Formats: sequence, structure tokens, C-alpha cells
Amino acid sequence: MGLANKQAAYASRIQNNNQLYGQKANIETQLKNQSALNAQGINGQNLAKLDQYDMNKYNQTLMQQSRKSANVSQGIEDIGQIGTERSMRNLDNSRISHIQKMFNNNDAAAYKEYEDFYSIATPQEKQALKETLSKSESGKKKWNTDPRNRSNQITE
Repeated sequence: MGLANKQAAYASRIQNNNQLYGQKANIETQLKNQSALNAQGINGQNLAKLDQYDMNKYNQTLMQQSRKSANVSQGIEDIGQIGTERSMRNLDNSRISHIQKMFNNNDAAAYKEYEDFYSIATPQEKQALKETLSKSESGKKKWNTDPRNRSNQITE
């Protein structure tokens, strides 16, 4: 019986060792898998954060470019508007000057041009025209500056 007991004890010990190594291998595999899952999750989070950073950076650059484009467009529009206003002002000034020259010569066509200009003029242009024509030399005949008042168009 001694040999059978020894063989049974040896077999039991080998079985226990095999079970222990199997459990150890299973736990190691489980830990490796868990570590891989954790690493995969962390890598995914890191990549998501990098993607979000890149997207924020892109959006910021896009917004800056959009603001720059809007500023340039507004600047160009303002320059165009300034040019248009300057041209209109120069045209009005030349018309006023022309009317004044004809007025100083008591030219009948001056009244017609004055009347046409006065009908479309802004209040500031009307005032400027009145001031320009009132600066004529005293003693010369002057037109009444309001074309609606057709009586006494020429005053002494």
C-alpha cells in the first residue's frame, strides 16, 4: 500500500500544481486582456482628445479667416463708398460752380440749371448753393434762391 499511496499523493500533487498553474495562466491572461482593454480605452480617449483639439484649432483658424475676410470686404466696400461720395460731391461742387459762373453773367440758362439742381439737391446742398449765390458782389442782380417762389426771380 505504501507505493499506491505515494503514487496517489504524487498524482494529487501534480494535479494541484497543474490546477494552480492553470489558474495562474488564466489570471495572467485575464490581466493582460484587461490591461489591453484599458490601454485601448485610454488610447481611444487620447485620440478623441487629439481629434477634438485639432477640430477646435481648425474652427479657430476658420473663424479668424472669416473675420479677416469680412474686415477686408468691409474695407473695400467702405473705400468704394468713399469714392462714390467723393465723385458725387465733386460733381455737385462743379455744378454749383458752373451755376455760379452763369449766375454772375446773368445767364438765363443758369436759372434753369439751378432749378434742376435745386429740385434734386439734399438740404446741405441747397444750403451750400444759397450761400454760394449769396456771396455774389453786391449791386448785381440776384435770383431768389428758392425756385418755388417764381415771383421776383431776379432781385436787385
